[in-house]
Amino acid sequence: KPWLADLAPATVVDIGVNHGQFLHLAARLWSDAQVSGVERNAGLAAKADALYGDNPRVRIESCPVGAENGQINLFVTANDQNSSIHAPSAAFHDDRTDDGVVRTEAVALKRLDTLLDGDTGPMLVKIDVQGAELEVLQGAGDRLDDVAVIIIESPFEVAYDGAAGFD
Repeated sequence: KPWLADLAPATVVDIGVNHGQFLHLAARLWSDAQVSGVERNAGLAAKADALYGDNPRVRIESCPVGAENGQINLFVTANDQNSSIHAPSAAFHDDRTDDGVVRTEAVALKRLDTLLDGDTGPMLVKIDVQGAELEVLQGAGDRLDDVAVIIIESPFEVAYDGAAGFD
């Protein structure tokens, strides 16, 4: 999007790095910004870290983001991009018959304001976390004041139990 390229964030936060599509764009597009990638799936986080580990502007964090700091179960799915802190719903299984939970992992859950400690604004925050978008926003606390732009996936269907929908 043309308007996106014209932004000048001091910090870009990619919550839900997945295979790094937005992370790669952010690292190239905003060459003066600090770029933080947060990925709930440890395997995907390790891949992103391997690509950017030598870049002092990019840091990768491996954890899900939520409303509280603590421990939570991550539902790891066959298609790694669908892993979530919420269990897949019946609608998820109806739409994705070849996907589903292959295991659960106990992982550290972190609030966004904790992860942003030391980062400066203005910030651009991208959130794509498979049903935990509202929890990410709740965990931002007062740091939302530093956010100039939020790009958020907001589902119209409830693909995860307990997840907030678009409304």
